[in-house]
Amino acid sequence: MRPRTEEATGGTAPVPTGWTALDEALPSGGWQAGEVVEVCSPHPGWTEIPLLWPLLRHATVCGHPVALLGLPPSSPLPSCVTADWCVSGDVHPSGARGEQNHGATILPALRTAAEWQAACDAADRWFARQGRRALLLVWALEAPAAGVRRLRRLARRTGAWVCVVRPSLARWDDLWADARLALLCPGVRGAQVQVRTDNRPLGRTLQLAWQADIALPPAPLHLGDAQPRVRVRQDPHDRRRAVVSGRLDEVCQALDRLAREEARASSEAHTS
Repeated sequence: MRPRTEEATGGTAPVPTGWTALDEALPSGGWQAGEVVEVCSPHPGWTEIPLLWPLLRHATVCGHPVALLGLPPSSPLPSCVTADWCVSGDVHPSGARGEQNHGATILPALRTAAEWQAACDAADRWFARQGRRALLLVWALEAPAAGVRRLRRLARRTGAWVCVVRPSLARWDDLWADARLALLCPGVRGAQVQVRTDNRPLGRTLQLAWQADIALPPAPLHLGDAQPRVRVRQDPHDRRRAVVSGRLDEVCQALDRLAREEARASSEAHTS
């Protein structure tokens, strides 16, 4: 008996990621249809585009339907990428913004279980309309395990490529996808990418140079209200470590406030 993933994909070879080292680090040797890959990005909707560009190009050139769910505004998608279905953010090829095709419901950045339920229902209907392999890109601030597992079932049943883009803090969460790629220190020329395929705290880290056929402009300081404010996430594997995420000025203000509170508490302890 063949695995369900092989049945859905028809035994097709994975799509090369564009980097030999990344192909070797992924269990399937590339972007495998029927699997879900999480991408953790410091600026979701911006810095992960060069990483996903070879897969987007493959889907566009081969005529596979592409769906963009929860795409943040002003994301620098290449102009040749056409979305069969897009909700929220920039839409191609018309350049309009908002709802496009099939009467899709406008969905905000996914946070709650109810929003994930609605998003998965919409994705299920969209997959049902496709008579061929499709690519689904999802941007989410939070990804409950049940939502990701449902996407995995959809991917395996339809043989689709599914990528879920989340903020960088998610790289310390439990791994529910088939693989997780965390972008570290991304720039206009390349980035370090940490690859995890199990729930161990660390994965293999690679240095990737972006391909020359996509130009990524510098990321803006503020990407809109959809981005989370200052957040603190403790490393579940080492309670002594934590990561603070947010805009630079907001993070500095939060650290200054914590320093003042610590100094005040220390002074009160000495006086007592």
